[in-house]
Amino acid sequence: MQENEQKNDGGITLNPIELFKDLIDVFKMLSAYFRGQYPKTPYMTIAGTIVAILYVLIPLDILPDFIIGLGWLDDAAIVAIVLNLVHSDIYNFKSWLSQKFNNDGKVIDAEYEVIK
Repeated sequence: MQENEQKNDGGITLNPIELFKDLIDVFKMLSAYFRGQYPKTPYMTIAGTIVAILYVLIPLDILPDFIIGLGWLDDAAIVAIVLNLVHSDIYNFKSWLSQKFNNDGKVIDAEYEVIK
């Protein structure tokens, strides 16, 4: 829990694994928003995320993608910046998701063992 609180302070994380997890959580948050399940998503978070997705998908970039290595660097930087800007919203969404499933009595995370 302390790790999540440290990440929620607005500091920039450069850990690629954490950024990838945040990216997945952003897509979950947007999906919940557009399905009407989580209307608390701020409009700036939605707009920033959509702009970042469009920047990655549209071939017009600051550094063209055909420049090997450097071409994707600006795309990765934009995604990382947006993820760090919306990190507190991701944290709030994950808290909401956790409360929602805990109140329903469903298991969110568990360990299991196959018995033969």
